[in-house]
Amino acid sequence: MPKFLKHKEFLPFAPETVGKVRVNHISPDCGGESKSMIVEMKDDGSIFGYCHRCSKSGHYDSPYSKGSQRGKVVSSKRQASAGHTRRVGCYDKASTDPITWPEDVRRRLRAYGLSDRELVDNDIRYSAEMDGLYLTVFNHLGPIGYTLRRFNWDGPKYLFDISNSDGPAVHVPPATELRGTVVLTEDVLSAIKVSRHANAVACLGTSPSVTVLSWLIKTYSDFVIFFDDDNKIVKKQQRVLRNTLNNMGTCRIITGVGKDPKACSNAELKELLT
Repeated sequence: MPKFLKHKEFLPFAPETVGKVRVNHISPDCGGESKSMIVEMKDDGSIFGYCHRCSKSGHYDSPYSKGSQRGKVVSSKRQASAGHTRRVGCYDKASTDPITWPEDVRRRLRAYGLSDRELVDNDIRYSAEMDGLYLTVFNHLGPIGYTLRRFNWDGPKYLFDISNSDGPAVHVPPATELRGTVVLTEDVLSAIKVSRHANAVACLGTSPSVTVLSWLIKTYSDFVIFFDDDNKIVKKQQRVLRNTLNNMGTCRIITGVGKDPKACSNAELKELLT
């Protein structure tokens, strides 16, 4: 008899913040009414499970968790900075009416086939002061921040100002339902485009945190990974993510496309997603 808990036996019950919960352990080798299993999220983002009834234990420390924690530290420092204060001020003043945006910005979005209605429904904004697009991020609870795509500057392509306390750091487009099969994308615009045809969630990168993974496996039963697999690192991360999600449901990777979902036509998306 195996001495270790399978990920699917304890990971779905992990709390979304540091702490412990007690749940009933149901498996072919263990059962009963008492809440015999402790599931704990530790400070470093790893998940630990232990059943007092059958003495099995399990540990989940994804290759993303430490990087996620480092990102939270950086995010906290950033929020205290003058740069963050200016970005928030520009976000509050940014235009939510795509018709008023500069033609070159509208041209970029038209190249992806996104409609003005989709931009408004997802609260995408343009700031002339920042010369950039603010992509508001909504998880299942509501808005949790934004990603900023700046133009004509030498800094990072995207800046993330996301709350660390309001649930998983993902974007859930309005058309997406919280059940069944979901397509996982890297970015907000790709999730919006895919949500025309299927449930879609943007992971805001290729390395979802333990909190995000825990929410995904509690919410959905089957997964499709659709990243822009244009380099070896992304391809490796896709395989690791697929192997993790395969323990919780079914998971497949859409690969070999050579571009983000947002750059695909409707016809291409229909073919790839079916």
